[in-house]
Amino acid sequence: MVPSHISLLAPIFALIFLLSMLLPTVHAAPISIQPLQKRASLNDAHTGGRGTFFFPGLGACGKTNGDNDMIVAVNQAVFQQFRDVICDNKSMEVRANGKSATVQIVDECPGCGPNDIDLSPAAFKVFADESVGVLTVDWNIF
Repeated sequence: MVPSHISLLAPIFALIFLLSMLLPTVHAAPISIQPLQKRASLNDAHTGGRGTFFFPGLGACGKTNGDNDMIVAVNQAVFQQFRDVICDNKSMEVRANGKSATVQIVDECPGCGPNDIDLSPAAFKVFADESVGVLTVDWNIF
């Protein structure tokens, strides 16, 4: 013999089951899966940028530099993302015209594009005379 409380629950469960069959079926919307994007890294190589020169003074890292210092300013996006690391004596290797030079990053360049840099006059002269004005440069931070 089935206990009375169980026999009373059986019709309720049957009704719940039938109602659930009548409810519309919910379908999830399809999603597109995008490949993972590599996060920007301070050590990424940058190629095909514009290299120009500027006359240094007080830089965004709070240090004052002059024309004869081997320094560079990087674009604002790179500078802002990695400011703390950059302002802790970070250097980069710059390559142009078959030559290379190591320069210290001390400033940001508001007018520079993603791969562009602004060199001090001393650093620019490693690659060309200032009269050239603009170089095609490759660089990486280390």
